[in-house]
Amino acid sequence: MALSDLHGLSTFNIDVFVSSTSPGAYVLDRSAGGAFTAHYAGRSDDDVAGRLKQHVSDGIYKYFKFEYATNSKAAFEMECRLYHELNPPDNDIHPAKPKGTNYVCPVLYCPL
Repeated sequence: MALSDLHGLSTFNIDVFVSSTSPGAYVLDRSAGGAFTAHYAGRSDDDVAGRLKQHVSDGIYKYFKFEYATNSKAAFEMECRLYHELNPPDNDIHPAKPKGTNYVCPVLYCPL
């Protein structure tokens, strides 16, 4: 999985760098500077730009990286991998499955 370059979390940057309406997964960093630290991993099943914009108003996170997905299943699987690989401290629980699906986490040792 190849996440995008690091971008400042702003509506302007989301409009510039996340130009397609598409499912996708992302990570957010709340640190003021230095090396990127994944504090939160998330996804959108239909519009990753729209989901990222919801985080702008929170004012908690400063930077983002993202990747488009071909569909909601791929976005869910990307978010699961990010969650397990990065162990972001702001994620309290394992990523939820998209509503109405029976998808399973693609990480082999995960019980979900």
